[in-house]
Amino acid sequence: MTSQSFFNTADLSPQQLLKRHAAGKRQEDLILAMMKKYPALDDWTAEAILSSNTFIDSGVPLQSIRRALTLLQQRGLIRKTGKTMGIYGIRVTTYQAVL
Repeated sequence: MTSQSFFNTADLSPQQLLKRHAAGKRQEDLILAMMKKYPALDDWTAEAILSSNTFIDSGVPLQSIRRALTLLQQRGLIRKTGKTMGIYGIRVTTYQAVL
């Protein structure tokens, strides 16, 4: 079973849905490329990715980054490495690319 990059919770038209799927896939590709560029880092969090140069001014919601990380992990492209304190004082999952 394949995971979707975008979930149609807003009853979008087929054309809009195709556009959103493509945007979600691109977001996952950017995240994976960033993680592979720095393979020694094993503590990537959604917050760290969102504040990176790739996404800092993109308007991408934090939840969207979290969803992308979950989908990448489900596909076996990244793995969970632990937990750390997030920016909101809540423990968040850390990830690393699978090479």
